[in-house]
Amino acid sequence: MNTERFTFGGVTLEVRGQDAWTVSKASARFHAKDGAETNHVISVEYSPTSPPVPDHAVKNGPVSRWREGDALHTLRVYGARQFSYAVRTQGQTRLVFGEGYRSTMYSQAILESADMFDILAGFGQLVLHSSYVLPPNGKAVLFSGPSGIGKSTQAALWQQYAGADIINGDRTLIRTDDLTANGVFYSGTSGICKNASAPIRAIVLLDKADENTLRRAGAKEAFAAVLSQCSYYQWDAESAIHMTDLVAGLVQRADVYRLSCRADEGAVRLLQNELFGG
Repeated sequence: MNTERFTFGGVTLEVRGQDAWTVSKASARFHAKDGAETNHVISVEYSPTSPPVPDHAVKNGPVSRWREGDALHTLRVYGARQFSYAVRTQGQTRLVFGEGYRSTMYSQAILESADMFDILAGFGQLVLHSSYVLPPNGKAVLFSGPSGIGKSTQAALWQQYAGADIINGDRTLIRTDDLTANGVFYSGTSGICKNASAPIRAIVLLDKADENTLRRAGAKEAFAAVLSQCSYYQWDAESAIHMTDLVAGLVQRADVYRLSCRADEGAVRLLQNELFGG
């Protein structure tokens, strides 16, 4: 039996399977420490055929999801021998891959196919599309917004002018119970992916502008903007309701700002003075 254990935001996932898989470099940074209690088990196996999809399933492209009793089923079909099928119950996920993946399997693909983000949501965590910087004072600043808005640019400016460490250039795992930012192995095109946790000082919604301006985001504005940048199944009511609840709780407690800015030192100083003083 092969096993590999990972910890994300304090939640430890254990992967088990008879067949070996490749340990991906990014996921290896999140290997669980010895003695960490396992919170969820993912068992991996292979099959030549995918299961049938019931009529009551909800579908979006190659992905189908449905419930049968306490079990949540997620099926992704890409070809006759290329599919993944995850059946999740309390504390465990049975993950079945098509035979076409047996020789090329790696740990990150296992976690993704097991719906790691959905599992973590069950522990009160969400993944926000955001760059995550950690200034010397140890309080995280998250820059959020759609692709191309300047998240990586602002992170680099904070590294240059504020001495911040860039933990992740594209994704942040947020524990909503204690408002902490945590690393995760997705990093987008930035390639920056570190394993570090810190209390969140602010979530900053970005806009490009000719002048640097900063204001607190209104409650509805913050909720809509943050929800739009979270990872979940928007077309599945169960997933959407759960994520809506998590985001509502997050924006009620976290400081959320709207920064309209240029890509310059002035944008850094404006936000830095507001968040941490002169």
